[in-house]
Amino acid sequence: MSTSHTGRAYHEALILDFVRRKAPVGRSDLSLALGLNPAAVGNIVARLIGLGLVRETGPLPSRGGARGGRPRVGVELAESTCYAGGVLFWRSGFVATLIDPKGAITGALSEKFARPLATLSAGTLRHRVLAAMGSLGGQVPPLATLLGWGLGTPGWYPRDLNWASFAADLSASTAVSRMYVANNAVAAALGAWFAGEDLLEHDERILFVYLGGGVGGSVVTRARAGDLPSFTSVELGHIGIDPNGPPCYCGSRGCLEQVVGSLVGNGECGRDEQLGRALGYGLRNLAVALDIPTVVVGGKSLWLVHPHALNALAATMGQPLKPVHVRVSRATYDMQAVGAAALVFHRYLAAATGETPGGLWPPSA
Repeated sequence: MSTSHTGRAYHEALILDFVRRKAPVGRSDLSLALGLNPAAVGNIVARLIGLGLVRETGPLPSRGGARGGRPRVGVELAESTCYAGGVLFWRSGFVATLIDPKGAITGALSEKFARPLATLSAGTLRHRVLAAMGSLGGQVPPLATLLGWGLGTPGWYPRDLNWASFAADLSASTAVSRMYVANNAVAAALGAWFAGEDLLEHDERILFVYLGGGVGGSVVTRARAGDLPSFTSVELGHIGIDPNGPPCYCGSRGCLEQVVGSLVGNGECGRDEQLGRALGYGLRNLAVALDIPTVVVGGKSLWLVHPHALNALAATMGQPLKPVHVRVSRATYDMQAVGAAALVFHRYLAAATGETPGGLWPPSA
């Protein structure tokens, strides 16, 4: 069963997400911000209160000093009712997190392997991940629901592990029916958005770039104000920018992440500028090809990038014929881990548009 774009489930999803990000808010705030009929908003909020997903917070300040009339009553998420888990993989380990609907980490653990992830068998990796999932799942309060798990995966690495099949194995082993998979760059962008960063600002779409162990990307798109954004992975790290550059594990030479990786943290002004230009050439090519006006850069390796490099990046991207603007994100490694778990909440909200069957928020018994 699919739900129409204008149906109740869709409006519930928009209201839940707005309340999650902006609480406490009044019903009139929801009506104005989302363009919904006040009576419809009142009915939906009453239903969500009845389901235990939101709760009233008490009176809100009046607007513009207005006097008289019924006081505005705020609503917020009842965040203790549901949780989501995430497992973020990197090249030699993983970090597992448990978050509430506001994106707060309520439990976390990590594991580092003695050898690269690519050398482990799927069975060994599954055993270790299941142990972590069981430990964190046991931290969910008795009356709350664990909605599902999200997996953040490291792009093309390792090449011999089918992440969709791996997720299906985990689902079968845990009886968790909702298991979602996304690239780590998507997890980082989603984590930043889920934590309250307005990635899109005045743009309908942006290219989010995550600098970690490699260079990952996600195109973030929103059709109209108030809609949930969508996140699409793009394999930035393997855009070729130098045919004579260093060899890459993908089998090619001069891939963007190999060139950038050889320059990050070098500390020499000239090489910092070279880093910025190299990153700029690769990102600009993709942004111009996809007609994306803004690139947002973040990640755990960003602190290693000297301001000279960021200046060179902005100059390379800002060519006068077709300028591409550059912003710096607050996304950190924690945001990437939050994003892996936030895949669950995002997919539950997005499901109300008809992307997946049925009323997934709240989950069916």
